[in-house]
Amino acid sequence: AFRWAASLLGVPAPELYIADEVPGGLAAVPIATPTTIVDRSVAGGRSMQEVVFLAARHLTYYRPEHELLFFFPTLPALTSLFIAAVRVGLPELPVPAAIEERVKSFARAIAERITPDAKAELDDAVQRFASAGGKTDLVTLLKSVERSACRAGLVLSGDLAVAARVLRAEKRDIAELDATGRIDDLLAFTASQELAVLREWLGVAARPSMRPPKLL
Repeated sequence: AFRWAASLLGVPAPELYIADEVPGGLAAVPIATPTTIVDRSVAGGRSMQEVVFLAARHLTYYRPEHELLFFFPTLPALTSLFIAAVRVGLPELPVPAAIEERVKSFARAIAERITPDAKAELDDAVQRFASAGGKTDLVTLLKSVERSACRAGLVLSGDLAVAARVLRAEKRDIAELDATGRIDDLLAFTASQELAVLREWLGVAARPSMRPPKLL
């Protein structure tokens, strides 16, 4: 399931390890080689469609543009990291007192590890961000990536009822979205042209019905 989903999503299939208790059923390990810890209940206690949904949703976060959210999946964590990155480019940036120590820690870690080329790119991005007004919407970013991940799970599993069952049964702390919000988005996506195109591309679109032959 993981290898198939990874091939369709254009990401490397991670190394998989099974553990007795994994919050959320799947957890990415913060190391260089893509690695995922799988709860024993996922490995042996679910239908194949459920596993495909979970695998596809999880692997969507391995996309390069999403991978950071594996390790900073909540608004407070992502906000601290974002401000720290901006502060590396703008050292005089004021920071709320409640998160100042965390921001300092992140900024110090970034500064110690960043390469000269990456620092130049960061400085340019920070300057463009400041010139544009210095405003961002991290809530929308988090929610949009999580919705995309759930949609990928639906496309590959092919069953809205399965996706909804999985979502209702879990406690997931990513992206500040509850199960109702995730399911409502999938309901709207089910009726969209985008899903029809994706299913046709995958070769699983419904074929037109044939008329029954005329009776003699």
